[in-house]
Amino acid sequence: DNMDVKTPRIASKDPDDKGYDPASVPRECTDWCWIIPFVILLAGFAVVTRDAVREGDLTRLFTLPDLNGNLCGHGLNRDKPFLYFCMQQSSEWEFQGNRKRLDMANPICVGICPGTYNTSSRCWLPLNQTYAWVQDYPTQPYITLLCRPSRVFTQSIYDQFQDFLLHAPPVASISMMYRSWQTLLWSGVVALACSYLYIAALSFCANCIVLSGVLTVILGTMVTSAYLFWCARADAPGASNMCGDSEPGEDNLAASGLLVLGAFFLCLGCQMSAWMETAVQCIQWSCKCILDCPSLYILPPIILFWRALTLGIVGYVAMMTASAGFSKYKWNLSYGDYSWEWRFFELSGLEYAVMGGALFMGIWCQGIINAYSYFITDYVSQMWYFSGGMRKAGVVPASSVVKAAWLATRYHLGTMIGGG
Repeated sequence: DNMDVKTPRIASKDPDDKGYDPASVPRECTDWCWIIPFVILLAGFAVVTRDAVREGDLTRLFTLPDLNGNLCGHGLNRDKPFLYFCMQQSSEWEFQGNRKRLDMANPICVGICPGTYNTSSRCWLPLNQTYAWVQDYPTQPYITLLCRPSRVFTQSIYDQFQDFLLHAPPVASISMMYRSWQTLLWSGVVALACSYLYIAALSFCANCIVLSGVLTVILGTMVTSAYLFWCARADAPGASNMCGDSEPGEDNLAASGLLVLGAFFLCLGCQMSAWMETAVQCIQWSCKCILDCPSLYILPPIILFWRALTLGIVGYVAMMTASAGFSKYKWNLSYGDYSWEWRFFELSGLEYAVMGGALFMGIWCQGIINAYSYFITDYVSQMWYFSGGMRKAGVVPASSVVKAAWLATRYHLGTMIGGG
């Protein structure tokens, strides 16, 4: 335990040291029995994927239907991609905007979202059981799926629409994510770049970053506690404007709890200062290992690619299966009562089993990717250490990631599958 990790390997100091490194240690196949059930399940997943592609249609999940169940942007509504809630006919003569109401039960599909009160749309009148021209109201496209009322002109209509969004079917969320893929992609790229910068910063000033984090937690709780104590004072100047409507008793209770928590963190930090110093040194050496090994630079993007690929395949199969049940849904019964959360998909027991199986395979594949990631990271890190990395002389080939992945597949695939 007292051996200096920076000194060269000396077999006499460690009798269990055989002189091997990860590249030269003898290997044999491990846990191969896990490969058989995984291959069987993978074959079943391939069959499920074939059936899902044959029966499903993803376009059903990226749009909403009109009152007759016809999807906007498809079929009879091919040139009408937006769902639009008509104004109630009786509201045409309401000159006070806050008294206007929408007919939430009988939406229609339109090609262009109306932008003024000076146009009309053919809407269904449930009392007369016929279509008629009804005055429009200012709207704007929303996630290329809906016509959202303009808040400037009619607050009451806007509030009705927001209430619909709160109870909107899963289609709205799926469509929003699908149409925001560019934003999500750039967010991932920026996050990856920031992670590299953070690792570089840790390698140079891990001590100051860790200590500043601890101080932020302690000072944050203490300052918040003082603020709440101040808010609890009945005669505090300006408290009514800065503290809201909370009760003094509640403020005192929360402030006392935060004060105790801050004192606990302060005592903990003082007692564990030696351990924190050891942790900081481990962080610094870990970051140095990453920066000294070019192969570890490319590992995060590779792992993210495989994660995205497996999640994409599993999500595709699940959504295609769901879209098959989606086609059976009686949409004209949903609008107005917001009941689709409970009966959105009309799937059979087998289809639910398929979706559950796809989810299980997705989780298992993510676990396997985790196992590969840990193996490759450990392999490269040990190669860096045994080649003199702690003495600033370590050189690790750029192809180490590929070799580690090959060794994991050649000798330890069963272990990767079982560990996943």
